[in-house]
Amino acid sequence: MKKFLVLFGILDLITVLKNYNNFYRLVFPNNGYHWLNVVILLIYMSLIISGYLLIRQKKSGIWFSYFQFPLRLLFALFTFGFLMILNRFINDQQIGIQLFTGLLAVLEIGRFIVTIMIHRKYFIIS
Repeated sequence: MKKFLVLFGILDLITVLKNYNNFYRLVFPNNGYHWLNVVILLIYMSLIISGYLLIRQKKSGIWFSYFQFPLRLLFALFTFGFLMILNRFINDQQIGIQLFTGLLAVLEIGRFIVTIMIHRKYFIIS
């Protein structure tokens, strides 16, 4: 079960790579920094850090995941966001986006629950 941490870490790094254009525009903005851009940039940076820590199976990576969870839902930076590619196979794009966004939110909640289970099983000393 602890191997899920490695998977989640790799998926965090894939999320950053998938959104590379957004990340690049936030690091090198054309019209200055807005507070919201800074917040999103910090989220991307925390994804890189948590990805590394989760791959190394560190407890601090789990704490980063806990911090990121509400922000991931708020800014739609889903762990399984790469599945949005499947949206092109649906005829009605608007329904497809709504369907996949809901599905990805449910998967993100599932990831959060699995992370809590791993934390309780392997990192809490009883």
